Amino acid sequence: MFRKKEAQSSDDKKLAQDKSTQLEATISQNIVVHKMPKHYKAGTFSYDDYFGNNFEKKAGETDQSSDAHVKGKKTGLIIIVVGVIVIGLLAYGAFAYLKNPDQFNFSFLFPSKDTVSEDVVPIRPVVTTPTIVPTTTPEIVATTTATSTPVTTTSTPEIVVSTAIVDTDIDGLSDLEEADLGTNASSIDSDGDKYNDLTELVGGYNPAGSGKLIDNTNIKKYSNASYKYNILYPNAWQLYLVDKGASVIFTAEDQSFVQVVTQANTNKLSIKKWYETEFSTTALDSQTVTFNNWEGIKSVDGLIVYLTNQTSNNIYIVSYTPVSDQTLSYNNIFGAMIKSFTIVK
Repeated sequence: MFRKKEAQSSDDKKLAQDKSTQLEATISQNIVVHKMPKHYKAGTFSYDDYFGNNFEKKAGETDQSSDAHVKGKKTGLIIIVVGVIVIGLLAYGAFAYLKNPDQFNFSFLFPSKDTVSEDVVPIRPVVTTPTIVPTTTPEIVATTTATSTPVTTTSTPEIVVSTAIVDTDIDGLSDLEEADLGTNASSIDSDGDKYNDLTELVGGYNPAGSGKLIDNTNIKKYSNASYKYNILYPNAWQLYLVDKGASVIFTAEDQSFVQVVTQANTNKLSIKKWYETEFSTTALDSQTVTFNNWEGIKSVDGLIVYLTNQTSNNIYIVSYTPVSDQTLSYNNIFGAMIKSFTIVK
């Protein structure tokens, strides 16, 4: 009985082992481990190479894997050729630079932002030289009296240059001034009224006779109706009007002259304020002059006076221009003209 049980148990174990072996064989047949073929990712994988001659293509199917393999070889060949060319160029450039570094230019390989093509001409601003017009003597209108019709002069008078101031009687008036005033160049008191000729002229009186300076037959009054002023001047001097009277020139025999220029005082500034604004400097008290109905500022050398008053819309500039800075032959007459200047309404 026990033998039958042992034999049966042995048969059961053998049967179990046979089933286990059969199961493992079945599992190993059904489970296939697939390994990715070599060169699969590179695109050069060939089924022919992988499976050998046992792989059969379907009818009409093209050999795409073979084409890909050929293309891969061509691409590699192109890369090699290009590499050889680049290396050759670099070698040539290095050789040329070492041979002559000053003349060799790498700009064709490494162009700079500042490099300008020779074919492109930069556009430069056109600079024109201003035409210089030769200075000519402006047309000057002369009148014999303040109210006469202007007559155009056609010739420029000859300039006589004074070399020194001549004062025969040493009364302070030059002989040229005495001639224009009608006084005696050899007498300090031409009219015998006990007053020096210069003293009378400075005070506004007639050194050649009685009365005021205006009463002297050698003195004339000029009235500018457009710019509203009066001024006395020697009758022997030439009167020239420029810019319709905005500039008036009184010319002496030696071609020195006194000029009156009028310009607008738009802001109605006092003469002191105007002067300091115009010249960016402070006017000194010693430069201030006041006569008749106006106040003025004279230049440091005393040859220019800038003047106006509270009611005038103009600034008047009265200046004396001698033929020589060292020869002020008409300085006293200029002073008398300044004192005679009157602004009219």
